Formats: sequence, structure tokens, C-alpha cells
Amino acid sequence: MKEKNNKILIICISVMAVIICALCIIIFVMKSNNNTNNNNGNNTNVPETPNNTEIEEPQADIMDYIDDMAFDVPSRAELRIELEGNYYPKEQIEEALSKATIDWNEKAGQYIVNITEESLFSKQEIIDIMKEEEFTDTEINNAIKSLGKKLDFNKNALGLVKDKECELYSKSQLQKLLKDHKFTTSEIDYAIKKLNANYYDRAVDLAKKVHLTVKKNDIEKYLKDQGFTEKEATINLEWIYQVNYGIYYEMSSNNYNYGIGDMIKIGGEDFYVIDSNSEETKLFAANDLYVDSAYQDDVRYCTQTISPSSAGYENPGEVVFASVAYWTDSKDKLVSEFGSDYPAYVYNTRSNAYKYVEKYVSLLNNLGLFSTIKGKLISYEELMKAGCKKEDLSITCPFFLSDRGTGNSNYLTGSANNKNGIYHVWTDQLRESYSLCSDCVNTNSGKVRPVITVKTSELNNYYKEYKIKGTYR
Repeated sequence: MKEKNNKILIICISVMAVIICALCIIIFVMKSNNNTNNNNGNNTNVPETPNNTEIEEPQADIMDYIDDMAFDVPSRAELRIELEGNYYPKEQIEEALSKATIDWNEKAGQYIVNITEESLFSKQEIIDIMKEEEFTDTEINNAIKSLGKKLDFNKNALGLVKDKECELYSKSQLQKLLKDHKFTTSEIDYAIKKLNANYYDRAVDLAKKVHLTVKKNDIEKYLKDQGFTEKEATINLEWIYQVNYGIYYEMSSNNYNYGIGDMIKIGGEDFYVIDSNSEETKLFAANDLYVDSAYQDDVRYCTQTISPSSAGYENPGEVVFASVAYWTDSKDKLVSEFGSDYPAYVYNTRSNAYKYVEKYVSLLNNLGLFSTIKGKLISYEELMKAGCKKEDLSITCPFFLSDRGTGNSNYLTGSANNKNGIYHVWTDQLRESYSLCSDCVNTNSGKVRPVITVKTSELNNYYKEYKIKGTYR
């Protein structure tokens, strides 16, 4: 009996020991979880970094780094950017910049040389730029003094106004331009005197450029608004609007006889006669249209360029005839609406040049000189009829159909020469080209020079109304 009781006691003790061990394990686990949670909640000293990336540390001693950068760095501002980009503390950067042994006087001189190599700055503009680069007043003044005659601010002022010759600025506009660039009064006076511009000629040339977009009665006011004086703005507008050349007046029929190549001025725009009969007369624009996006907000947009006496040549811009060869079908054959063989006249609303031609025609129609004016690009057949001739392997065109007088480039025709090419006129030749070839140099775009058609009877009346005299050819 005693032995049995002992066994029961041992079993009870064993069970209790197991229970105690289990409770200890549970308590330990609970404490471990609490510690983990506490650590997660109170870990405010460890900075969070995005995407588990480590915080960058400076890679070298800051003074050693500055020594390595001394040759390449152009200014304090650039050096500061380099140091900040390499994670040096702000306070350390400021201290290092003050201790750097870089010759900033030499750096200042080289910096001025670099920025004035291709730019026409005034002295004050240079000073402003140098201050932004954190050069001191002493360093700036020493650098400017050391460069001496290499910095000719009179010459810079003159160069700046010469760069604006094509823009036909008035004297007051040029003075304002130089003042805005912070040139001194003496430098401005030097540049204006040395330029010695004829501002009356500039006013005339500007009137030529804007005559289609500024009403005739408003041109004088427009010129004055541009800063031209009363005398300069008072020009003979009739000379701009009515002059013509080479028209033969037939006394017997009391009409004008328009010959191919004759120059006519309509509404101030120059044209060459390329065809004429009793019903209608075709006139070819003597110059290219302004089509570049740079002129989109300009009064000259979609008007003819000129070669003014007081300004140089301006590039009016070019366009690609079309983005796709819409005149061919899926088998690269000519679509029937354009004929059966090349050359084929394919200019229509799908051409990229169409909107410019229509804009120009709209400006001419707004003058109210004719009942209607129609416009398009010139055709291969019209060029040949007007005087282009085949000579050996080339087709040479007469001067009035050439591009020799306006930049020696090319203009578009409306005729296709193959499945993806448009005829262009280069200098004095009619050439086949691959206008849609993206890798062809200087062949995938051209200038826009329209043909307009007017009624011959209305053209006669136009000349009689303005009492324009014809001359014998």
C-alpha cells in the first residue's frame, strides 16, 4: 500500500513539474514579444531611409576632395554644388570654402574669358553673373582689370545692334536694347553712332514686310509704335503698293500685255507672270513665304520675304511636302485622280504646304483688289512653259524661277516625280528628289512659293485704277 502511494506521489510531482515548465515557457515568450514591440515603438533614434537604402556618407576628407577638384571647378558656386552633392555637412562646407587655397582671382579671370567667348555682355552683366557664381567684388574687379583691352564693351554694344539688323529696329528700339543689357550711356552712344543706320530705309523695309497684315492707313502709326520718328514713319506708301516693272501697255487695245517673266506688284507683293490669256493670268511669287514657327506670332507670317536694302537675308523656314505619299496606292501605283504617269500634279489639301498657301491667299483677298484670288504650288508643266529647259541631264530654269536671289536653297513644286518624291527647284535647276526620304540630306523639305491666279480683266482694271504706266520690254 505504501509503495502504491509513493508511485502516485511521483506521478503528481512529475505532472506539476511539466505544468510549471510550460508556464515558464509561456511567460518567456510573452516577455520576448513585449520587448520586441517596445523596441519597434521606441526606435526614434534610427533614421528611416527610403527603399531601405543606406544614408550616404562623405567619401573622403573634405579638404582632400577640394584639392582634387581645384583644377576643374570654375567657381565657388560650382564647388559648393559638388560638395553638397557628395553629402558633406553644410557647416563643414562653409569652413572648407573659407580655408580652400584655390586662386580665385585666377579662376575669376578664366570664368570671364569663358562666358565672353561667344556672348556680347556689358560690364555690369558680367559683374552680375560673377556674383551669382560667388566671386567677391575684389576678385571680380581684379579679373576685369587684368583682362584690360580684351574686354571691349564698346565693341560688344556695336556687335549687339549689328546682330539685330535683320529685325529692322528703330533707333529708340536699339537704345532700349542696349540699356536693357546694362551698357553705359557712352557705350550706347558709341554703338549707335558707329552703326550709322539709315532709319528711314529701315522704316520703308519694315512697311514692305507688314503691308499685308497691317492696314495701309495704319502703317504710319505702326511705324511710330516701333519707335520711328515722325519723319521716318512718313513714307510714300504708293511706292510700296503700286510700283510695277516691265508691263507692256497696248495703246490699240487699251489693255496691258503680260509677258512671261514680267514683274508685277499687287498689294505690295512682287510676282512674276508665268502665263496669261484673255481669261486669267498666273503670277508666281517672287519670294518665299515666312512659314517658320518662329514667325507664327509675327505680322510677317505667311507673307513674302524680301531682300531689303538695310538688312540681310532672313531664313523664312521650310516644310516637308507631305508626311505620306498619298498619291500612291498600296501597290505604290499612282492613284487615278492624279493621272496615269509621272510627273503628276499632286498638290491638294493633304499637302503640308496647303495651309500656308491658303493663309497667304486669304491675306491677298482681304485687300479687296480682285473678286477672287486662287492659290497653289507651281507645277512641272508651268515651270517648263515659263522657261525651264532640259539641258543634257539637268533642267535649267531662268532667273525669275530660280532661287539664286534668296539664300541659294530650294522651294517646293506641287508635282511628284515618283512614288515618294516631289520636284524641287534648287538654285536654277528643277530637280527630282525624294521628298519623303527621312535620311536624305536637304531633300525632304523646301520653301513655300505660291502661284496665284487672277482674272486678266480685273488685273487690267487694277492697273488703270492706279494709273500705273507700262513700259516697253
